[in-house]
Amino acid sequence: MVKDKYIKPYRYRSAANVVYNAVLVHLTNYLSSFQELEEFWAYQELLETFVKRLAYCVSAEILPLMEIPGVKLGRAKQLYNAGFQSVALVAAADPEILVKSIQQIPRKVAKQIVASAKVLLNEKAEALLQEVEELVTVPVDRSTVQSSQGQTSTWDDMDLFSSLDTQSSTS
Repeated sequence: MVKDKYIKPYRYRSAANVVYNAVLVHLTNYLSSFQELEEFWAYQELLETFVKRLAYCVSAEILPLMEIPGVKLGRAKQLYNAGFQSVALVAAADPEILVKSIQQIPRKVAKQIVASAKVLLNEKAEALLQEVEELVTVPVDRSTVQSSQGQTSTWDDMDLFSSLDTQSSTS
């Protein structure tokens, strides 16, 4: 039969493909371990980018475009070659410009790509804002702190950005 002649069973896959998948699985496991251990914070960003590049099989330039839902390798290359090298550029683009810039892209798909890019940017912005809030929020359950004038104040009374606010209002 044709099926038996041209479609090989799993056990006959190429050794490179099996090794590639094994490496990807191990790197993903390492990444999740590094996320749990604070002392490996420096490796986390490096490994995260490397795992994404391996998973998508793309160069670093196209990687951000691959994060847009609905954008695969071919479309990401088309977007990049048409001058849309970042998610922000895609989100800011008019779908009509995408249709004119990229061959064989339907208007409906262009609208979906732009809308998906906008949603992705909003999600990233919200995540960054939440991270900033976590960084500047002072823990409430801490004991009192001795200020430079010898007064005792609680963490709740402290405002980290009050000096910045007064400086900006005077200038």
